[in-house]
Amino acid sequence: MKQALLLLLLLLFVAGCSQQEAVQENETNETQAETAVEEKEEAVVGPRLGNIAPDFELETLKGDKVKLSDLRGKPVHLVFWSVDCVYCMKELPHVEKLYQQYGEDYHVLALNVTIQDGMKRFSETVEEKGFTFPNLALEEDGGIEVLQNYAVRGIPHNVFVDKDGIIQLVTPGMMDETAQENVIKELIAK
Repeated sequence: MKQALLLLLLLLFVAGCSQQEAVQENETNETQAETAVEEKEEAVVGPRLGNIAPDFELETLKGDKVKLSDLRGKPVHLVFWSVDCVYCMKELPHVEKLYQQYGEDYHVLALNVTIQDGMKRFSETVEEKGFTFPNLALEEDGGIEVLQNYAVRGIPHNVFVDKDGIIQLVTPGMMDETAQENVIKELIAK
């Protein structure tokens, strides 16, 4: 009986710790960014807050090669998206507006899941919507690896990287314009 009671208490403790971890993951953006800066010394390459952003080299719709590590010196907003994603299509006009406003001070790389959309639909959508930020194709050759390296499980998926290549914020799901702007302004100011 005592063993069963001990086991029950242990399970409740573990469950409580799991809930506490979920609460801790929902810290404010400011606290997360401070933590990432403090942990910069111990950074490893990976998709999580405080990690060095995994490097990649992909091609834009215009045929230019873009290598993430070459963009160091300015913050980078990575946004993973698809043509059929309703939330992506709501979010991307905000990305465009902020790119027009702050584009000299940071980079935007919009990574389209071209494996799903196809190059023609991807290209037509970018042209139709008037997106001027760099749009990169995630095709079979290298695209799947980028999705895996950033642990993309759904789209939209936003990753904000500071000027030193350290991930400062990872946000699965759509971000509104104000949230995006606040992160961008904070990263530019650093």
